[in-house]
Amino acid sequence: MTKNTATSSEGSGIVTGNLQQNSARASRKGFIRVAIALLVVAGVGLTAWRVLIYESPYSIEKLSTQYDEGGAAKNPKKTLADLSKVNEAGMSSTELARLYHLRGQAYQTKGDSKAALDAYEKSLAHDSSQRALYLDIAEEATKSGNYDKAVIYYEKAIAWLKSNPNAEDPMQESYIQTLEIRLERAKRENNT
Repeated sequence: MTKNTATSSEGSGIVTGNLQQNSARASRKGFIRVAIALLVVAGVGLTAWRVLIYESPYSIEKLSTQYDEGGAAKNPKKTLADLSKVNEAGMSSTELARLYHLRGQAYQTKGDSKAALDAYEKSLAHDSSQRALYLDIAEEATKSGNYDKAVIYYEKAIAWLKSNPNAEDPMQESYIQTLEIRLERAKRENNT
């Protein structure tokens, strides 16, 4: 009986050892499964975040396709509705500048000069390196009757073009002359 007891206790030791090893393996497998599950969830979360930012129908990249080559919104009403759905939280200054520039173009196409002017000024406030906006602001200020602002921005546009000549553009001098004529008109309108 002693032998059986010993065998029995040895057997239980072996069983206990096997249970402990199995338990450790199960813990590792459980940990690995949990880790994989978390990675999958995180991966899905990152994918969802990417979709929201870059692949959303309301991302700046997607909305930029709603404009023709000249910068006019193909359907300004729809474009403005879609632009209003863009989440501005967490956007960089450059992205916000692009968003407001797109809004300005849509308002300009729609014929709403005051709203276009407001959007262009917000765009310039977020990214002052957008010198091309000087002309957009000057033209929309002229259309809305804000000749003081038009004069300021025509002068800025002309000064910028003169200080940054483009040798590849044979029409640049003619373009500057056209802007100078518009500037003189804005000055005359401002004095009347």
